[in-house]
Amino acid sequence: MTTAFFQRTAAIVGGQDGTDMKVVAAAAKPDPSVVERLAKSPLYNALLRTTCVATMLDAGHAENALPQRARAVVNCRVIPGEPPAGVRRTLERVIADPRLTVTAVTDYPTSPVSPLWPDLCKSSNRSPMPCGRAFRLCRSCPPAARMACPSASPGF
Repeated sequence: MTTAFFQRTAAIVGGQDGTDMKVVAAAAKPDPSVVERLAKSPLYNALLRTTCVATMLDAGHAENALPQRARAVVNCRVIPGEPPAGVRRTLERVIADPRLTVTAVTDYPTSPVSPLWPDLCKSSNRSPMPCGRAFRLCRSCPPAARMACPSASPGF
């Protein structure tokens, strides 16, 4: 799906981003500098690699005392094909503190890349507002946050 998104969005976005999207869509291991340029956009970054963010922090027991313990919940969106155990090892390496432990709440298996559904793609491409083909650049967003969006309504 990421490959299809970049293939179809490249022509609409154009410029350096469009060129980079074509490179990423065509290469099994694209040039890291191309990936880094696209990754400057939060949307594209999330499509290119696993992302993790601390969603909950908990520490201390009183307002006037230093905490004796702390806990963080880190939510990771793991891209298909990447083993969750590898993500845990990366977090441990980044944290780099043997006093801290990284524990998976649930041990999920590696998620395979999902195949595209040919019937859905055919239907989408025949639609007057195909979700896979008629991407427009969101003009209501600030330039840094613009992304290719499915044309859901004429006023988008």
